[in-house]
Amino acid sequence: MNKAFKDYYDAIEVDEELFEKEISHKKRYYQYGIIALSFIMIFVSLQLFERSASQFGIMAFQDESYCPISKSKQTLDYYLLYQDITQSDDVNVKQIESDFIHRYVKGNPPFIDSYLTYNDDQSILYGYVTTSYFTIHLQDENVSKIRIHNTTEDRIKIINGKKTYFDDITLSFKDYQKYQQSNNSLKVIWIPDSLAKYQNGDGDYSSITDSLIFEVIYKDKTSDIFTIDIHFNEKGQMTVSKRKGKIKNIQKAKDELETYSQLKNHELYLAIKDILPQAIIDELSIRGYIYQSNQFVQIKNDKDNPTLRLDFEFDDHHKLMSYVSKEYGFVGDMQVSVVKDPVSLIHTFQTIFFDCQQDLQQTTLPSRYEGGDYIAYRDQDYVYVVQQEKSMIVRCMKLEENE
Repeated sequence: MNKAFKDYYDAIEVDEELFEKEISHKKRYYQYGIIALSFIMIFVSLQLFERSASQFGIMAFQDESYCPISKSKQTLDYYLLYQDITQSDDVNVKQIESDFIHRYVKGNPPFIDSYLTYNDDQSILYGYVTTSYFTIHLQDENVSKIRIHNTTEDRIKIINGKKTYFDDITLSFKDYQKYQQSNNSLKVIWIPDSLAKYQNGDGDYSSITDSLIFEVIYKDKTSDIFTIDIHFNEKGQMTVSKRKGKIKNIQKAKDELETYSQLKNHELYLAIKDILPQAIIDELSIRGYIYQSNQFVQIKNDKDNPTLRLDFEFDDHHKLMSYVSKEYGFVGDMQVSVVKDPVSLIHTFQTIFFDCQQDLQQTTLPSRYEGGDYIAYRDQDYVYVVQQEKSMIVRCMKLEENE
């Protein structure tokens, strides 16, 4: 039957040239389809990338606009003032501040912040003027809270809405979002308290450094951590750069402060017990609180207004990267019955945190400790600062590779 059906029709003659043209047209339409689809996929990918990139960023307000802080150093309109007034009979602070501002601020900027004060013996007038500040660009409903803090004894001022905080704050995402699009949005300003002890005979500010930590904590207990490294050029103008911490699960971290005494037999508790004066251990055992988040551990003697605060930073392998005792008053007033040898203190510190003892050589003090009862030593990896009359290591910081 199939044979009969086939034989029923004459052979159909096909115009081969026309057939080739039709195939060619079909191929071209197919190619057009692929091209169009590719453009659509690229557009969607770009949109997704832009949306992802816009979720979070550390920004600087500079030149009347916001710019993202990158890994490369960026210069901000922030300037230090340091003036020796021992030879001045009549000091007009307001006039000095006005002259200082007019030297660096031109026109009528939308934001300006300045501050001048004296050191303890009123021999030095120091401070800053800035038309820049740090802030965050964040649009992510999965965020639980935002924590901002610094890592050395210099201070930071944090403004959100009509409230001003200092040094360490944890904001709920709701509180941040409330003022996000207003003139009262989040602003973070660095305060150079270390200039009170700075010896600026050569007029060079390049040894002054600090770091700010911006931590975004998500509802799933993971977090993004960004460190803003602050440096100054010789003339006292700020430069900044950003580095990102590794995102880690923080199930073992404490979202809320817990008492220091609850850490008994914990490795860090035992370490601190062996490296700090007994007066500090006694104070923390009674009034101490501890906050831990990822690589950062903070111990203090009051939740909101501490006079004693110890900050530790660890790397991803739990090795100590830095430690600092903040100068909030307790250590300065502390009485020590036995003054210990600084080298012996550092060797104990090395043994506990690094499981070794390295040779030490005396080195130049970081500028913020100059003029006080401090001495500095270094090994091949770290610099240690000891407050001699208190028999206490107040700073340990890892050396840069080229130092």
